[in-house]
Amino acid sequence: MKNFFTLAILTLLLALFASSAFAQVSPLDSVILESKVVDTSLVGATGSPAFMMRVFITNEDSLTFLTLALRESTINGSAYALLARTGTGSLTFSSVVSPLDPNTLKWFGSASFSQYNDNSPDRFLVAAGFDGSDPATIEPPNLARKGIWDIKFRHTSFGIDSMGVIRFDSSRVSGLPCLFTNTVPADKVPNFVPSLITVVRTDVRDVNPGQRPQSYSLSQNYPNPFNANTQIAFALPKAGKTTLEIFNILGQKVNTLLDEYMEAGNKIVNWDGRDVSGREVPSGIYFYRLRSENFLQTKKMLMIQ
Repeated sequence: MKNFFTLAILTLLLALFASSAFAQVSPLDSVILESKVVDTSLVGATGSPAFMMRVFITNEDSLTFLTLALRESTINGSAYALLARTGTGSLTFSSVVSPLDPNTLKWFGSASFSQYNDNSPDRFLVAAGFDGSDPATIEPPNLARKGIWDIKFRHTSFGIDSMGVIRFDSSRVSGLPCLFTNTVPADKVPNFVPSLITVVRTDVRDVNPGQRPQSYSLSQNYPNPFNANTQIAFALPKAGKTTLEIFNILGQKVNTLLDEYMEAGNKIVNWDGRDVSGREVPSGIYFYRLRSENFLQTKKMLMIQ
């Protein structure tokens, strides 16, 4: 009888261990966030720049719905994130989330916020699923990570040239966790890879205002090589019409970062690795050219996706 009870207890413990092991989140089910830096088309009436956050997933099973609960915290600096809004402040899914693959997890969803105010941290909730009239929009298993959404945020800052680092992690918003809703076998709480986003302005900034350089110069971009974002510094000893342009290795113009009359000073401008139409440029060698008055200089940089 003693051996019977011992065996029963061992069996129960093994069953509990097995159930807890199977209850663990599969490493193949994950949400990964990456910043896409600043998008000048989203600059609003407040004059604050905006940035895109790209959402990647890996999912072991087919997906019909994704609920993404985010908490934003300002790590340093004076910037914090605001979920991008349209005109009068109304918030719609289509104004905030752009599906990267229009055939899966597409225009069916919502965006909302909770504990949202003018101080960090704030909480956001975005959710989307497949089109019920089209079963082909169900997200198939992706064992390699797949980009599915671009989410638009604005950042606000208390200083015109201020920068900041914002952290996004997963948290319950209105009681909802970050959740995969699967066709089989059941809903899952995915692994979550948080993101640290350095928020910068896209327009040109003055560095050490009040100090006038003695000569023209164009510095090497930093970082270089870069992925998605790099900064270009230059010096203007006197005011004048100034252009800063990006070219590909074939000599074709990719984008114009600056084309205006500028006061003298040490300047810095950001490039988010996109062309004039807002599309990401492919990996490769690019050239940036500064022209001001009688000064003309070109330097080389390397984009790595």
